[in-house]
Amino acid sequence: MRIIHSARSVYEALPEVARMPIGAVSRLLPVPMRLGSAFVEARREAQRASALDSEELYFQTTSKLRSFLSEVSGAAYCRETLMGAGLEANRMTLEGLATLPTCSKEDVREHLADFAAPMPHSGRKWVMTGGTTGEPFGFWLERDASARDWAYTVNAWARTGFELDDRRVVLRGVRLGARGSRRLFAYEPIRRELYVSVFDLSDEHLPAIRARIAAFNPRFIHGYPSALESLGASYVSSGEEPPRLDALLLVSENLYPGQRERLESYFRTRTFSFYGMSEKVVFAAECECSHELHVEPLYGIVELLDESGRTITEPGVVGEIVATGMMNRALALIRYRTGDYAAWAAGACSCGRHLPRLDSVHGHRMQEYLLGATGVRITMTALTPHMAVADDVKRFQLIQNVPGRVRLLIEKAPGTGSEVPKGFVEALEAKLAGQVTVLPEVVREIPPTERGKHRCIVQEIEE
Repeated sequence: MRIIHSARSVYEALPEVARMPIGAVSRLLPVPMRLGSAFVEARREAQRASALDSEELYFQTTSKLRSFLSEVSGAAYCRETLMGAGLEANRMTLEGLATLPTCSKEDVREHLADFAAPMPHSGRKWVMTGGTTGEPFGFWLERDASARDWAYTVNAWARTGFELDDRRVVLRGVRLGARGSRRLFAYEPIRRELYVSVFDLSDEHLPAIRARIAAFNPRFIHGYPSALESLGASYVSSGEEPPRLDALLLVSENLYPGQRERLESYFRTRTFSFYGMSEKVVFAAECECSHELHVEPLYGIVELLDESGRTITEPGVVGEIVATGMMNRALALIRYRTGDYAAWAAGACSCGRHLPRLDSVHGHRMQEYLLGATGVRITMTALTPHMAVADDVKRFQLIQNVPGRVRLLIEKAPGTGSEVPKGFVEALEAKLAGQVTVLPEVVREIPPTERGKHRCIVQEIEE
């Protein structure tokens, strides 16, 4: 955070015991000193946006869009895009924005210099992300963008009762320990986060993990749904009581039908999900009253486009999420195609906020569907409802490299034998309705990705 901004590498190199007093001292400092003005201003902005009516929200969004475009107008892509449309940054409207061309991750990867806005090197940092396909993607991120993003995250989590300095267990794809070493846990004292290795949620390590979490006594657990599901199931199988939590804070993976119910049953608390991207172009989160995702337009302007590029305004129609992010002034991501899909929610939310809402983010990226023999796309969401998941199936994965055929890898629950669970396979085949031939095989383990996530579908067909 800001108090260690100029010495982060030194701080992170310190042993955990040496960082503990730094964390204790930091919590005594006022928030502006500790987290910086960017955090404070973004938190106030997010709080104000929740109280605005639709007309005021439109005005504030338009005003911020104009300011953002003016700040990144030095980027060749922004300048040429606006000039090509005959538009000016300081006169842009939301309607005018919708007439501009879209851009993609491939465009940014191939022409990064055109998207980069002039900025002192000290004001930006280089970020690498693996992306959903595993192909590395690097881009420039304004140094203050992460602080602004954290402010919006904290503001959203506050709907569950979260406050700064609340103890939080984190199960995300972070390698713990130096290269070549292996650790189950790491503690970040400034944020009071206990990191648990998502690469070691095995029967061998889960007893120690449950014991460490019990000793830590967190109010929240934050992480991938797949990792939380593995941890939650271990509480049930072991007979141990889960920690008393205010909420599970879900992130980064699709939340499949039935998975939310299982997580809430395992941990006896509510789940809270939000949607964002490393590129900092979109942020949307659930509220106290529903599981619909409330879009933060002052963070990033969201549009939904159908396959022909038409803007979708009616509720219930699924389209690709296209976003113009205003958190990162190091990069001119204007109408950026995210590769994720969603539909607008209908009516008003009982929480009283006037923020636009997505009924869910389907996350139908390339890795989230199967291709049938006739070319039809079968999404993971379509496969999971009402599928009789057998008790002896711990985890499964579908791998496809030709249309109409898929390998079904099945990791069995401990002590359930090595035979293929016939009922599980038949239920899946019924959902596929003859479009895909299933080739089942039982494997000892389905390993996570390099980021510690578990993908249900690995799509290897080149389009």
